[in-house]
Amino acid sequence: LILIENQYVIGDVIRVGDVSGTVERITLRATYIRDFNGSLHLIPNGEIHIVTNATRDWARAIVDLRVAYEEDIDRVLDLLRGVSATLAEDAELASHILEAPQVTGPLELGENAFTVRVTIKTKVGKQLAIAHTLQKRIHATFRREHIAPPHLYLAAWPPDNTSR
Repeated sequence: LILIENQYVIGDVIRVGDVSGTVERITLRATYIRDFNGSLHLIPNGEIHIVTNATRDWARAIVDLRVAYEEDIDRVLDLLRGVSATLAEDAELASHILEAPQVTGPLELGENAFTVRVTIKTKVGKQLAIAHTLQKRIHATFRREHIAPPHLYLAAWPPDNTSR
């Protein structure tokens, strides 16, 4: 049924139970999955009950950020909307982004920070590159705008770079 229903194909990244990785081979009896560490897992098809396919149709880049309570949440959300919008307009990345980025928060109120999230619907296999680029741009923007990270040394933010 796996083959007939096209649940996954060679090259898909799937999770079956505790095993995640890339499908290398599918036979009538088993599915072969290569995990991130390079181990090959042979899973009998008859024992596969739930499959999570991470590479079917589209993916999502998710970036969660913890921000110090001293920061203005509306300002932080506006900065994140701006950064993510420019990312979506980037000539090299725009073709990989399927929908406008979404900024939400606060998602959680932690001990010393609140958490906000940026999500971007992407083409399959592009979510990590999009997330990494977004993180770099957010980091640069937060440093430029003096948005404090959540830690106990807020008095030292922004760092004094004049001595370097």
